Amino acid sequence: MNKITLGKTNLVIEKNGFGCLPIQRISEQDAVNLLHKAYDGGINFFDTARAYSDSEQKVGAAFSTMRDKIVLATKTGAQTAEGFWKDLETSLRTLKTDYIDIYQFHNPAFCPKPGGEDGLYDAALEAKKQGKIRHISITNHRLAVAHEAMPWPEAARPSSRQMLACAQFSRYADPRLAGHGALPPDGQPWLPLSEILQTMLESGRLQLPWLEATGFSDLRFAAPLPLPRGVTRECRISARSQSWLLQDGVMTRMCRVRLHSRDLAPNLRRINHFSPLARGMVFLAAAAGSLPPLWPGEMAATGPDLPLDGFYADCGMAEGWRLLEHLAPAGPDMWQGRFDGAAQGIAPAGKSGYCSLLAAVDAIVQAACRIMEETVPRAGAPEGGTLWPQEWRLSGIGFIRFADAALLCGALMPWRLQLRRGWDDDRLQRYDAQVVDADGRVLLTLHQMEFEKDVRPQEGAGA
Repeated sequence: MNKITLGKTNLVIEKNGFGCLPIQRISEQDAVNLLHKAYDGGINFFDTARAYSDSEQKVGAAFSTMRDKIVLATKTGAQTAEGFWKDLETSLRTLKTDYIDIYQFHNPAFCPKPGGEDGLYDAALEAKKQGKIRHISITNHRLAVAHEAMPWPEAARPSSRQMLACAQFSRYADPRLAGHGALPPDGQPWLPLSEILQTMLESGRLQLPWLEATGFSDLRFAAPLPLPRGVTRECRISARSQSWLLQDGVMTRMCRVRLHSRDLAPNLRRINHFSPLARGMVFLAAAAGSLPPLWPGEMAATGPDLPLDGFYADCGMAEGWRLLEHLAPAGPDMWQGRFDGAAQGIAPAGKSGYCSLLAAVDAIVQAACRIMEETVPRAGAPEGGTLWPQEWRLSGIGFIRFADAALLCGALMPWRLQLRRGWDDDRLQRYDAQVVDADGRVLLTLHQMEFEKDVRPQEGAGA
């Protein structure tokens, strides 16, 4: 089954819950049988309301002897504290329980707040103190009330279509960025690709927080963004929700995200000018499907490992960013690598795994750059010097797709990276890649990752 943690409650539930509105239309015995069948099928979250006629009574009849096995939510439409207590006591009695896991304000025309004249929120706090409810929540069909209820800063508050926000990237405020490396000629580390993608992903999910991220498309990057010591780089974010599309049988919402970074003067002073950093589409849906492999069969190494220590040393990367454990040829224009995201502490336990996937994209970029260093002629390059990033830059990715979050949570390390070069000339290198876990399940696919010969200044954005 597909278990998730419900918001900030620490309640672990099956991802599919049971909405108990329809059971008011059937007999009590049929309702009890149906609820038990849902529970036997793995569902442990049941949501009802005082407004659903006798729904609470039927839920109570079904689960009174197994209350500790389920997570129970109900709602009150009360407008006053007096009405709140009346609804709560009625719900406890009809549900045959002495506590409710999640007690919700049911589509109020206003947002209940501590100290409000209506007394609703203060009554809920008192009920929580008494142990009669465990968590306070709200349901609503009004966008203005939803905005007021969400504790987001004004700059990040979503509208129906567009959101404007900002992000800060700093080597001295973020220890991981301090050791990133990937040094341009001036010796200043640049912002990693995973940080750019995470910013875009979070922007899309803030715009559409009820959906899961399922991937990216049409990603374009400007020149790499240096991170000088002692300087914070400001980034402006614009996220705009787009239309729905049917992707692999799943209705998917698109969100267009653009990032612009504040420029620096030669003396590293921030100036009032922003240059394009990255842009692309974030895909969001209720759930992602399984990913078919990009190529059939098991990819096995056919040649000796490509040495990595010297490559990482030349790039100036600290240990925490040396993501590749192994990289070797696996056929003509094919390579296989190994990546252990757990070793870098990238994905905390219980999280969806997006951070590990984005770090895996960084590992794919590193693998492609190491392959290019080995295979691309470097006319005029200094002896023993790396061609990355001095000669080439990541300019775009066609699309990236994630597997379902439940699969990511259970994916066993180490993960394997598999790359195939689809285009190779003196101006353009193009790669496809996929990431599989220790059981061979596809976790991520990446199409048309393009590296272009870099003839532009380093300031701007990149990998």
